[in-house]
Amino acid sequence: MGSNIKNKVIRYSSRAIYDKDSLLELLNRNFVCNVGFIDDGVPYIIPMTYVNDENFIYLHGSPEGRLINILKDGSLVTISVMELNGIVLAKKIRYNSINYSS
Repeated sequence: MGSNIKNKVIRYSSRAIYDKDSLLELLNRNFVCNVGFIDDGVPYIIPMTYVNDENFIYLHGSPEGRLINILKDGSLVTISVMELNGIVLAKKIRYNSINYSS
């Protein structure tokens, strides 16, 4: 599982972890992901439930659904899992933030 420019953390890169075991731990602690895909030139992002093993992520969906048909065609999709670890509240709204793993 190598990293390249498309999946490498730039800002606060010292916080990034790329090993497979850490990824599997994150995936095992969660069950909701956002799936991004393009259908007929239009981008979509939809929340879905998932389950994973060490080799595959299984998405919940109808065998006749749009996303499953897009996957069958071999089109690229993206899957994002975000685990909220904390909320940082400040006196000024521009300093509010969240701590998360993804």
